[in-house]
Amino acid sequence: MLSGIAAGKVVDRKGPRGPMLLGALVTGVGLYTLSLQSSLWVFWACYAICGLVGWNLFNPLVVNSVLNKWFVAKRGWALAIGSTGISLAGMVTPVVLTAWVDTAGWRAGYAALAAFVLVVVVPVAMIARRTPEDHGLRPDVRDPSEHEEGDPPP
Repeated sequence: MLSGIAAGKVVDRKGPRGPMLLGALVTGVGLYTLSLQSSLWVFWACYAICGLVGWNLFNPLVVNSVLNKWFVAKRGWALAIGSTGISLAGMVTPVVLTAWVDTAGWRAGYAALAAFVLVVVVPVAMIARRTPEDHGLRPDVRDPSEHEEGDPPP
């Protein structure tokens, strides 16, 4: 919980890229280490680090915070798509990993999950931006020269 609060502050000030990359790295290394470990205390330590640091840096809090800054008129739609992606991953990942673990074993399952996190989260983090204004845009990804009725002046 405390790392989530800290992540929220950093995302607001600096943007999502750094926290998401750090979270992906910590989670990827932690999950891969889980695939190598052979003692219960190492399992708990790796799992705690992934949970307390890694996952909190690219969780729905970070995604929703960024989407709220980029979308105003279509904020509900953007949040729905973002939440659907997160929920879909939560539904599909256990099914795929169960099949993988049945075939290749639990160590391969953790290694595959580590690779999945790095392959998915790192590219998303690289395109994530703090606010549209930082890039000469307005919310809803509009050019600043576009002015619609009811909009505040640029």
